Amino acid sequence: MGKKIAYLVGGLVVLTLALFAISALHIGEYELAFDQKGQYVYKIKTSNGETWRAGSSGVWHPMKTAEE
Repeated sequence: MGKKIAYLVGGLVVLTLALFAISALHIGEYELAFDQKGQYVYKIKTSNGETWRAGSSGVWHPMKTAEE
């Protein structure tokens, strides 16, 4: 019984650390938007001013902004 509790607590600690590591990788501001065809896309504005988008394929592409 003691080993099961130790494994459970250890697993929760590892999961918590993994979630913190993943959240630290997010650089920029994410939003869900729709493209010209009405399909949803994910957009990220990075800290260096670039904007990227990804559709249902999950592939990220750079977006041109109004300044370009």
